[in-house]
Amino acid sequence: MLNLSSATDNSLRTDSVEFFVRNALSSGVLSPAAETQIHRLLERGSLSDRDRSLVAILRDAIADGCIHRENASGLAGLRF
Repeated sequence: MLNLSSATDNSLRTDSVEFFVRNALSSGVLSPAAETQIHRLLERGSLSDRDRSLVAILRDAIADGCIHRENASGLAGLRF
């Protein structure tokens, strides 16, 4: 099981996968900026197993309707 309680929001880097996933899970919304940044991090291909697990959780939450994506022009086709 993935433990998200190990880090406080103040200790997270604002460019980390965990930061974006926590924010989306907390608010129920994935912003276009967060989605773009996650996509960039995925493209780099250097995610840890933990980060890949977090992305999988985010994907599941979106698929289950727990998190919705905000629409922004130009990002309609962006998928991660």
